[in-house]
Amino acid sequence: MVPEPSATMRAADNPSKILPLAANCLENALNSALNQAQISGRVFSPQNWLKTNASVQGEMLVAGTVAGMLAGFPNGAALLELLRVPESAMHSRWSAE
Repeated sequence: MVPEPSATMRAADNPSKILPLAANCLENALNSALNQAQISGRVFSPQNWLKTNASVQGEMLVAGTVAGMLAGFPNGAALLELLRVPESAMHSRWSAE
């Protein structure tokens, strides 16, 4: 399920609160993929990794972990409220608005 783009405007209006969280998720997923490649003795290419399903899965894992812990952080509840999208705004797919 994906949210309608218009339903994400609250989060988009607060980039100083959301972007550091998103950057942290991407950085942690990237570091994890780098570590896995090094353990396996493979060459790691961030450009190629970003094009794979593994990158999406890694970012979702980190984002889910962070979202689960946000309530315990200072101002975490406020961030969770910014990220919350009503169920009625979720669809299996959407077209450009």
